[in-house]
Amino acid sequence: MKRSRIILTVIVVLAVAAVAGLFVFLKTFDVNKSLPGIAAQASQAIGRDLKIGSARIGFSFSRGITLQAMDIVLADDPAFSDKPFLTLARADVGLDVGALVFERRIKMAQVTLVAPRVVIIRSKEGFVNAATIGQKPPASPAAPAGQGKPAAALPALLVNDIRVEDARVTYVDRTFTPAMAVEAGRIDVNIRDLSLTGPFSVTLKAALFSSEQDLSADARVTLDMAGLSARVSPLNMQFDLAKIEVSRLEKELPMLKDAGLKRIEGMFKLSFSDMQLGAQGLAGLKGQAVLEKGRVTAGLLPVPAEDIQFKADLDEKNIRVASFSCSFSEGTLSGDGVVTDYLSDPGVAVAFDARAVDVRKIAEGYKLPLTMSGLVSSSGEIKFSGRSPEAVLSSLN
Repeated sequence: MKRSRIILTVIVVLAVAAVAGLFVFLKTFDVNKSLPGIAAQASQAIGRDLKIGSARIGFSFSRGITLQAMDIVLADDPAFSDKPFLTLARADVGLDVGALVFERRIKMAQVTLVAPRVVIIRSKEGFVNAATIGQKPPASPAAPAGQGKPAAALPALLVNDIRVEDARVTYVDRTFTPAMAVEAGRIDVNIRDLSLTGPFSVTLKAALFSSEQDLSADARVTLDMAGLSARVSPLNMQFDLAKIEVSRLEKELPMLKDAGLKRIEGMFKLSFSDMQLGAQGLAGLKGQAVLEKGRVTAGLLPVPAEDIQFKADLDEKNIRVASFSCSFSEGTLSGDGVVTDYLSDPGVAVAFDARAVDVRKIAEGYKLPLTMSGLVSSSGEIKFSGRSPEAVLSSLN
């Protein structure tokens, strides 16, 4: 019994001494002296120049080891831009020491990324700057057989919670002339139980064409580290069109200015059963788009289009509109259609059917200097192609 007490006392003393030693080490260790080497190794791994402004490391019994890095800058591919691809105001990481020592797992209780700014660029040729991340320079010749030691197995990585706060993403599409730039701000992301081998959950809220969050999404993601790709299955998005600020929409999508938009309403839902994201872009895209209770008021329209309903299936090339309908000037408009090559050279074909449209309200809406009355019913097909208003008008038939 006495011997057991002595052994237990020794263990406790050693544990306290180890914790005290770790605490003193972390408090006196200057991580900033190691930053250049850390940044250089990371730059080599991802194939982009990475800079870290400053960092500090600490220890607490509630959070374990904590690491904070500030003013992080990741360069863009010089083929796309000489400005940063990513800037990050601060990154906070909490590391579970017990899991690393006793379970040989890298367990991060929480990772928080504060105010990241990302610029995604699509070139005129259709290539995307984000796709070149991870492309390393050519490797040096292999060492002769028998030289060097095999790399030790890395501990398993587990992250309980990743939070992204107040992010902003700017998308620049140079396939348009002039280039189109769309910005999403106030982005908050939560990633639960991140895994490098199995699926994990992602939720997102963002402000698109608005000063308040109008877009929400949730997804299940599985990473393929060997192929530098990710499978997303499923992905569900919901966009509240009533929160759109028309002035901002026209600024970022100038091709809509001629429509004279005044207000847009409705709930737009986009769901994907499966998609692959990788260096080659999107693949295996299968999705469905639905618009419910839509309403559009615009100078181009003599009267508002109301109760707009829309259903479409889409893949990485085409959008097939199964049905659309709306109330218009006391009558109805309905039909179906297809949009081919919507990411490169879009072509649109729409079959429509108009029933009992009141021409008097149309004349009054356009303020025509004549009196008209009666109901009109008609059907037909409209085809056009191109990405600019001029191209659309010249191809309209």
